[in-house]
Amino acid sequence: MADDQMRVGEAIIDLLAREYGVDVVFGIPGVHNIELYRGLHRSGVRAISPRHEQGAGFMADGWSIVTGRPGVCVLISGPGVTNALTPIAQAYHDSRPMLVLASTTPTDALGKSFGPLHDLPDQAKIAESVCAFSKTVTDPEQLPTLIEQAFNIFTSSRPRPVHIAIPMDVLAQPCQPLARKRLVVTKPTASPSEILRAAELINSAQNPVVIAGGGCVNAGSEIVAFAQALDAPVLLTGNAKGVMPSSHELCAGNCLVFGRVQRDIEAADVVVVVGTELSDTDLYNGGRALNFAGKIVRIDIDQAQISRRMSPTVALVGDSATTLRELTAKVTKRKSQTGATQAKIWREHARAKTNAKFVP
Repeated sequence: MADDQMRVGEAIIDLLAREYGVDVVFGIPGVHNIELYRGLHRSGVRAISPRHEQGAGFMADGWSIVTGRPGVCVLISGPGVTNALTPIAQAYHDSRPMLVLASTTPTDALGKSFGPLHDLPDQAKIAESVCAFSKTVTDPEQLPTLIEQAFNIFTSSRPRPVHIAIPMDVLAQPCQPLARKRLVVTKPTASPSEILRAAELINSAQNPVVIAGGGCVNAGSEIVAFAQALDAPVLLTGNAKGVMPSSHELCAGNCLVFGRVQRDIEAADVVVVVGTELSDTDLYNGGRALNFAGKIVRIDIDQAQISRRMSPTVALVGDSATTLRELTAKVTKRKSQTGATQAKIWREHARAKTNAKFVP
């Protein structure tokens, strides 16, 4: 190869490091994906290798939780991918970004059941049900577009895993460095009229409550500013733990599972629900949807999610951070301390119930 050439596997890692800031990947190297690993040293990307690909997937998911950035898995074909399906499905369920790069059967054997090592009838199809998209790439020129589409999903819509399978022979082809394929993508934004309508509803509330979910992981400061403006207690789902400092007086923490707290939420005159499904795993109440007596303002980046499990009075489809900033600018700031008092009541109730059950 010429000095300015590299193999496709190296070029993929180079593109991810150079254009997307990827500096760590999780996976197990093997003969199938060695061309991807070949590019790590040159690009300054750290490889973390567990004993099993399931561990790689959970590491990538954990990386995303802690950093707010997409976790990247580099896997071998066949069992490397099937071993990682459980954490990929977890990331899908919890709306977290994960890029899964995997080798697959050589091009001339794809889908032909010739029986090469680690062959699957259709690897991309197997991963499809737990990914935003899952593709097999036989032309390296497709890679920049697919990688850009993946990162646009991670940052501009409901984030979910993406699986890209590249045949072994394609990974080994010589190529020039890959150029980023920039695509114009617009994030959904709530309309000014709906923002104003939501603000008017919130301003009329006597005891507003905020529920923050995993869709707020990059909106921590906005959640705090919004809650302080409203003097509203904030309840966090499990996926939102850490979004708001637990020491903040308005933070009630993750105590949505307690019946007393759920009844208080149902009685609130206005509840602002941000970036959460409020699923059974958030509530542990037998799958029963909360029966809100008051008004609901719901913020979610996913249009399809906005009316599931509840009928919001005002639905704001948009990024949590942006929408909260716009909404905070429109609400009337309160000076009472009832929000902190309510948050403390819920924290103490949760602590007492937990201690009674688990502390000898």
